[in-house]
Amino acid sequence: MTRHLSEEERRQEILHAAAREVADRGVGQVTMAAIAARTSLSKGGVYRFYANKREVLLDLFRYLMMRYASVEHSEALGWGKSLTETLVYITLVRMCEEEEADGLRWGAVWVQLLPEALWDEAFAQVLHEGEGYQRQRFGALVLDLLRRDGMRLRPGADLDRMLRVGVAYGEGMLLALLLRGEPMEELVQQFGFLIDLLIRDLVETREGGTCE
Repeated sequence: MTRHLSEEERRQEILHAAAREVADRGVGQVTMAAIAARTSLSKGGVYRFYANKREVLLDLFRYLMMRYASVEHSEALGWGKSLTETLVYITLVRMCEEEEADGLRWGAVWVQLLPEALWDEAFAQVLHEGEGYQRQRFGALVLDLLRRDGMRLRPGADLDRMLRVGVAYGEGMLLALLLRGEPMEELVQQFGFLIDLLIRDLVETREGGTCE
């Protein structure tokens, strides 16, 4: 017996179909008919969930902005990686591993949708909210990792500033990887070095010394 998909599952199906269209054809060539053709829905069925292509792509952009900061903290803590290694893994390495696993170039889709935020206010708002969500999630994860490793932020440390810089550079590293073809190994090393610099003066051990 065929299981009926929930509304959320239908939306996910549509977003995955739209992502494949964007990756294969580019944003300008995407149509509602082409999206529907990659789903189990008719064109009219897709219109039940989204009024037009812009709504689909906006929701896809929102999904991508939230995707990589949504890792469960208990999962990340269980990796046994250092603070720097964990942040680098989530922002760069894990994305590539997931792309290889499901055969969908999520990073390339994000790069194609990102320019929409330059002239579309709704996309710009999603970008702003997504970066805020990332800072919130990564901030909580940083504190969890510090507690796990017996460290803490020193008094007066500006964690939000570190996260703003880190998120901005993380996006820049992803753009470099996808647009310029920079080797992953080099980007991992560069981003790891940046994170080390950012946290060096923010963190102290329980004994009061700075974190090396």
